[in-house]
Amino acid sequence: MGIPHFLCLPLPIQGHVNPLMQFSLLLAKHGCKVTFVHTEFSHKRANTAGGDNMEEAKVEMVTLPDGLDPQDDRSDVAKLLVSMKTTMPALLPKLIQDINASNVDNKITCIIVTINMGWALQVGNKMGIKGALLCPASATSLASAACIPNLIEDAIIDSQGLPTKNQEIQLSPNMPMMDTSYLPWRGFNKIFFEHLMQEMQTLKVGEWWLCICAGVPFLCWPCTTDQFLNKSYICDVWKIGVGLEKDETGIVSREEIKKKVDQLLVDEDIKGRSLKLKEMTINNIQEGGQSSKNLNFFMEWAK
Repeated sequence: MGIPHFLCLPLPIQGHVNPLMQFSLLLAKHGCKVTFVHTEFSHKRANTAGGDNMEEAKVEMVTLPDGLDPQDDRSDVAKLLVSMKTTMPALLPKLIQDINASNVDNKITCIIVTINMGWALQVGNKMGIKGALLCPASATSLASAACIPNLIEDAIIDSQGLPTKNQEIQLSPNMPMMDTSYLPWRGFNKIFFEHLMQEMQTLKVGEWWLCICAGVPFLCWPCTTDQFLNKSYICDVWKIGVGLEKDETGIVSREEIKKKVDQLLVDEDIKGRSLKLKEMTINNIQEGGQSSKNLNFFMEWAK
């Protein structure tokens, strides 16, 4: 068989575009054909977010409308998701057909999306195209979302994703305890939560789930989504960072910041664990490492 041709479609926010863009460059570096789908709005900003690198790597850029007017606020993620899910599924098949028509000997063989774009995997599935999910957030965050039906059934959260009471739970023996007030969908509205539940069902058509990881010393100040889970791993499990604590008024003081920065700079144990994690990561991504083997297997599967 020939080389795989990937159609990469991220949720158009930086935390999703950049990781999938980097993965697209990696696939192109390994000789794969890659077509990257921007929304028309986000495409205008692509050159300031790595567009030149994409061109050099011969990654083809195409666009689809997101259904919003140019003046609409795209920082309203729930509004953006609803608009895209209403507009884009009907347009994607034609885009795929046009791309395949100009690549008769190298048609699209696999669609890669980031989380919240699962509808594109459904489109591909109906067209006989393989699908994969790239999760920019932590694997723990993804696991939390996958457990939503169980959390509702066990009365830990209600049908809107709100905790029935503040408590600590553990999704798996290998995962740290989680405070229910800091679940990844915390702070989003009902529309987003309902979309997330539907998304986890949709993603079942994806045959590969890919996650990103990295390890360096951290000073943690979590604010939203999966940041609280990340802090638990960084500070309590891997022990490669320290967290900032609020005072009795709910404020993180400058004294607290200075104290933790000083601790991070002089703590040899944290430095040692960080270097060990870095070494493990490098060994995994080098030729012959597990991550490298998985990448080769993924590219072979996608043909």
